[in-house]
Amino acid sequence: MFERVDRQCDEDVILVSGWGFDRRIFDGLDLPYNYVFYVGPSVADFGAALRRWIDEEGVRACSILGWSLGAFAASAFAQRSSNTVRHLILLGARLAYAPAALTQIRSGLLRNKRAALLRLYRASFRGHDPALYRWFKETLMEDIIERMSVERLCADLDWLIHARIEGHRLAGVDRVTVVHGVQDEVAPAAEAQALAQSCPQARCLLLEPCGHLPFLHPDFSRCMQ
Repeated sequence: MFERVDRQCDEDVILVSGWGFDRRIFDGLDLPYNYVFYVGPSVADFGAALRRWIDEEGVRACSILGWSLGAFAASAFAQRSSNTVRHLILLGARLAYAPAALTQIRSGLLRNKRAALLRLYRASFRGHDPALYRWFKETLMEDIIERMSVERLCADLDWLIHARIEGHRLAGVDRVTVVHGVQDEVAPAAEAQALAQSCPQARCLLLEPCGHLPFLHPDFSRCMQ
């Protein structure tokens, strides 16, 4: 369920992508870590899979970067195993999604997978340099749409209905960084700020102009320093 990319760095970071995307959306990242991508069938399996990976690899502590849906999965693990998480990085995060909104997305997905994903992609890239959306459309979008199964997408939405990020429950994590786009239409920046305020050791960095994909912003790497 994990793919590791050795970048000749001293530490690993676990990367968990957002709903409707896959690990390739992180291709442009340049962080001082070796990358360990979560490629499991559903975020519902992330916590148990990461615990097994940590035990099998003999890892004492790791950093986790979760974006959007992945931020919920990363936080859920950190809330249960804070002594294992050295640095929790939450991108495009919000406190929770309204169940009614997720039910509406699910219904649209069942009617027309392509149309539902296109709505997500357009909303996610709004606020970014238009060249980034062109890059996504020309290199990744069609293949991701084809590969994403409705069953997996629905399973992630069903898990997300019950997901919450509670900053006070992350108190045991040494370092928490929240990075968010000011123009994010998927997850309002105010929720990221509220999340950081509820977690005393967290720092919140807002980027603009920037939408739902803050790791594509040219200043993102500096946020991780």
